[in-house]
Amino acid sequence: MSEKKTHTAKVVLAGLSSVGKTAIVTRYCKGTFGDDIDPTIGASYLKETVETDKRIVSFEIWDTAGQEVYQSLTATFFKEACAAILVYDITNRMTLKGLDVYAKQIAENCPQNCVVAVVGNKNDLDNERQIPIEEGRAYAESIKSSIFIETSALTGENVRILFESIAQCEKLPFNETEVLSLIPAKKRQKCNC
Repeated sequence: MSEKKTHTAKVVLAGLSSVGKTAIVTRYCKGTFGDDIDPTIGASYLKETVETDKRIVSFEIWDTAGQEVYQSLTATFFKEACAAILVYDITNRMTLKGLDVYAKQIAENCPQNCVVAVVGNKNDLDNERQIPIEEGRAYAESIKSSIFIETSALTGENVRILFESIAQCEKLPFNETEVLSLIPAKKRQKCNC
């Protein structure tokens, strides 16, 4: 049996403020949920590895700020992204419409084969739902998203499945990293011919 190769993939989460981007990343990477999460300023970075049947993927996860003042900054994070996760809050209609800015940034900045996932978060609050599943799915299709899923960072429902789905996506590109040796190369011998 052949050994699986580990690939690195830059993943960027984007969406309006308070949709639960940080809570999703925290649930995925640390397995916890905190009610007292402060708004992200700029961006935060975490790493997590997932193993699929075919490969091992080391995710470099960038959790971007959702406040309007940071939206232009988010575009720079999409450069060289292998995957983009657009998050909206199923209990707040405005947050789905707010994804349009990020979808445009993805189209302008991400590589053409970037995997895009649209995520409706807070599905544990179904009784407060403003956005039907079908509407979220239709939005995902309209921007040619590869993945649509609803999650709950609070309960953990579908959070791991989201990242596993990205890792299993056949078109997922990888960031090739060059391994630098800390051992100096032998000095070249001069020819004294």
